[in-house]
Amino acid sequence: MITHTWTSPDGEVVDLSTPSSGLFVTDGGIEGMGDAATIEYVRSSPALDGQRLGGISTGPRDAFWPVAIHAGMTDWKANQERFWRSLIPGEYGLWTVTHDGVSRSLECRYAPDAGKPYTFDPSQRGIEVAGISLIADKPFWRGPLSSKVFQTAADTGTFYAPPGSNFVFTIGSASTVDGATISNPGDTPAWPTLTVYGPAVSFSINVGGSVISATLSLAAGESLVIDTNPTVQVARKWVAGVGTIVPFFNFSSIQFAQIPRGGSVPVDIVLNGAGSVQVAFFPQYRRAF
Repeated sequence: MITHTWTSPDGEVVDLSTPSSGLFVTDGGIEGMGDAATIEYVRSSPALDGQRLGGISTGPRDAFWPVAIHAGMTDWKANQERFWRSLIPGEYGLWTVTHDGVSRSLECRYAPDAGKPYTFDPSQRGIEVAGISLIADKPFWRGPLSSKVFQTAADTGTFYAPPGSNFVFTIGSASTVDGATISNPGDTPAWPTLTVYGPAVSFSINVGGSVISATLSLAAGESLVIDTNPTVQVARKWVAGVGTIVPFFNFSSIQFAQIPRGGSVPVDIVLNGAGSVQVAFFPQYRRAF
């Protein structure tokens, strides 16, 4: 069974799949769960037959919900006020679809239809049927966070492992991780977010051959978050909940690269300190399930 929820711009979660609650999306006419429309860029010439495909992009996604609102377990007035309050023009919410225990979400904004007629008085009948149009400027469905954390070994105070240990040596606070991989199960390439947690004084993170490294002091409880997405591409140092931008000229190497769709890339990390490094991203899918 496929279920739907709507998280409003204010953070309220609205269940859209329980008819007895008095608010639900009906079975027929839901739009936006399949592939989004693509835009093809083609070239033609009077000297050549046919045309040449120069590139392709995915356009914004249109979505539509046929919604029924009735009294349910409270009353029609309370349900319709709650629902319409969750739709704010120009502000983004999350439409989440769950199937077989796996959820994917689409960031949408409400696109109201000012010309919608009321053909009967819903307050008298205690039911309202409405068609809700939404636009997803970012057209791909976002899956659960994919994340790997690489942790340095605890400092035992001795180079040799404790008696009875399966290991001969214990790695200290200067740690190297190689041979690891991170995979992207999504339908599109993914830009990872890299987070270095203190304490640390320097680091080098190699994801698929692209290296980001710096000498930067992080105390315990502090972190450095590097968002590699081209729409953001910023590094912030976080101390006690306050973020400060760290210019990229402070880095010894700053290379950005995507994790290919359906593929894996090697991850090599060198961390001088007792902290950890997280490599994370949200896989993106063309469809809701």
